[in-house]
Amino acid sequence: MRKAGTRLARCRLLLLIVSLAGGAAGQRLTPSPEVDLDGNELVMRVPGLVLIGGRPLDRLRDGGSVVYTLRLAISGSSGGAPERSREQQFVVSYDIWEETFAVTELGTPPRSVTNLSAEQAQAWCLNSLALPTTGLVEESPVWLRLEYRAELEDATRDPDEDSGLGLGGLINIFSRRQEREVPEGVVETGPFRLSDLR
Repeated sequence: MRKAGTRLARCRLLLLIVSLAGGAAGQRLTPSPEVDLDGNELVMRVPGLVLIGGRPLDRLRDGGSVVYTLRLAISGSSGGAPERSREQQFVVSYDIWEETFAVTELGTPPRSVTNLSAEQAQAWCLNSLALPTTGLVEESPVWLRLEYRAELEDATRDPDEDSGLGLGGLINIFSRRQEREVPEGVVETGPFRLSDLR
C-alpha cells in the first residue's frame, strides 16, 4: 500500500512539473513582422523570429538535418481563408568544419544554396515564399500570415517504444511533445494596402 502511495505521489509531482514546463514553453515573444514589395511580389521579414535555433540547431550541430515547412498566405481578414498562398519545404543541414548552413528547397527541380549563416539561411527560405500580387486590388486591406513548422522526430523510431505509463514513459512522451510543439507557429501582420507599399 505504501509503494502504491509513493508511486501516486511521484506521478502527481511529475504531472505538476509537466504542466509548469508546458506553461513556460507557451510564453514566447511575439515577433514583429515587416512586409516588403519586391517588384510585384510580397515578401515577409520577421525580425526576432529564430527558426534555426534551440532544438533544431542542436540537431543540426549533431550532424542531422531539419525539414522546415513554411507557408505564406494573403487573405482579406485576420485568420481568414487565403486568397493565395505558397507552401514550400526546405531541408537545412550544417557543415561542422566550415560552421555554415546549407538549404535545399524541395521541388521540381530542387534549388540549393550553401555557405550561409543561420540568419542568411532563414532569410533565403522566407524570400523563396514571395507571393505575386498580380490581380490583387491595390486599395483593399489585406493580411499576410506565415506558418512554420520544423520536423525533428526520428522517422525510424518505433511509436510504441515508450507506450508504458511508468515514470520513464511519461517523461519520454512529454519530451517528444515538446519536440513537436516548440519549432512551429504562426506570425500574422495587417491590415495593409498594396498601394501603401509602393
